Amino acid sequence: MKSKVKKAMKYIYILLLIAFIVNVLKTPIKTGFNQLFPPNKSNRNIMTEKEKLDDFEYFYNTVSSSMPMIDKFKDAYGFNFVERKDYYESMIKQTKNDIEFYSVMQAIVREIPSFHTDLIYPEDQNGLYCYNSNKINTNRKYISNSTYWTELINDYNEKNDTEYYSFLYYDGSYIFNPDESDNNSFNDMTVNMIDNISVDEYIKTNLSVYNLYYDGKNKKPYRSRIVFNSKVGKEHDIILSSANGSTSHIKLKIDICCDELFLFKDTILNKTPDNYKEVFVCEGNNISYIKLDSMSPYLAEETKKAIQSLKNNNVIIDLRDNYGGDNEFAEKNIYPELFADDIKEIHYSYIPCTKYNQVFTDDIFNKMVLHLKKTKSNPYNNMPMYRATKKNIYKGKADSNKKVIILISQNTGSAADNFVSDMKKNNLAVIIGNNTGGEGLMYSFCEQLLPNSKLSFIYMPCGAIDYEGVDNSVYGTSPDYYTASEITLNNLYSCSNLDELCEIDNTIRFAFELFK
Repeated sequence: MKSKVKKAMKYIYILLLIAFIVNVLKTPIKTGFNQLFPPNKSNRNIMTEKEKLDDFEYFYNTVSSSMPMIDKFKDAYGFNFVERKDYYESMIKQTKNDIEFYSVMQAIVREIPSFHTDLIYPEDQNGLYCYNSNKINTNRKYISNSTYWTELINDYNEKNDTEYYSFLYYDGSYIFNPDESDNNSFNDMTVNMIDNISVDEYIKTNLSVYNLYYDGKNKKPYRSRIVFNSKVGKEHDIILSSANGSTSHIKLKIDICCDELFLFKDTILNKTPDNYKEVFVCEGNNISYIKLDSMSPYLAEETKKAIQSLKNNNVIIDLRDNYGGDNEFAEKNIYPELFADDIKEIHYSYIPCTKYNQVFTDDIFNKMVLHLKKTKSNPYNNMPMYRATKKNIYKGKADSNKKVIILISQNTGSAADNFVSDMKKNNLAVIIGNNTGGEGLMYSFCEQLLPNSKLSFIYMPCGAIDYEGVDNSVYGTSPDYYTASEITLNNLYSCSNLDELCEIDNTIRFAFELFK
């Protein structure tokens, strides 16, 4: 009898091993097949209104049911995505072709100010590593349609010859930026009103493809920019103001398609500065400055060596353009050489029990690593959710704690936000800048495929409240000292010492003054 049980167990182990191997090899096999025999471009017809609305409905149902913090954004941004369904549907119905549908869907998705929620640009199909991404990236219909959408966008972009006028957000105002505009018509001017509505109210009540952020310094939401054009879209009455207090009335147009395509022009956010380095170190005045723009595993060794080589006990870590990466990156490559203390942080996040989130909650690895447990006790609502547990264990190797200042912005998110939050909670660093993009206290995000267009989108299925009692997705991590919520315009990488950095960057100069 015992021998039969042993034999049965042996077969079970073999079957489990085979199942594990097949699961591990499934994605590389599909990827290899798709590379050898790439699918043809989809010969799709223009989407019907019903197909467009069905795609929107799929996205709406996913995020409204599966993002626990979806209602919390209203606290900071002044509107509720879920309550605007009729408005979004009306915008979908107004689209006349596929490129308009694509642009409007981008704008609708960006009504959700979540760091990990976005409609994926077709050419970026292989750049994601999140839940369900392997399944989507190897889907032949998805690949086939991605070619169609990419060509459609590029073709429209080539034919569009309108003039653009870009106003970037800086410290509470939208200021004309000649570097992104086709002429210098509105130098030193800011947008005051659009169609007799204050610009702050306009950005909340009108769709735009430019991301929404929260400016903690000025206590209001904002978009990264407002862009007008000369030829396409609805004409608007705009009031501009100058530094001397004078105002100008002009008429220009705004168009969602033009806005979406403008993002792929040579904008400030897309420019790669001269001498750019993902890990950049500058020394001077008994202060070490290090700029880290990623926490991806491929930068682990370079980052560790750079931290180890810092010459001073006063350290500025610039994470203003760090979108995150590996959850354990900071624990292994940043923290050890800066601090002597060992600390452990435990973060709890909550995932709604919905069919869309099953790619996350049904994952055996997640269940074990995150200790997923069903609970009705959560900070969001009484619906059944899973509670996930994430640990960050930091082991210090330094003889004593260095004096550390961390610079943050709306572009600091995910794993970078996690590190900032943990350092702030333990009083190990002074935090300067503006609220981060957040979403570092939870684990990862999910990807889903729209049923008709075969465009994909990502969303954050987890919600978390930080140690200060605020929602990590809505407000991110706040700084100890606020500075302007600015987009980095200057070329920091050409500087050879800290004095030069201070001359061109107000936030770095503020940090430098704190060390005095």
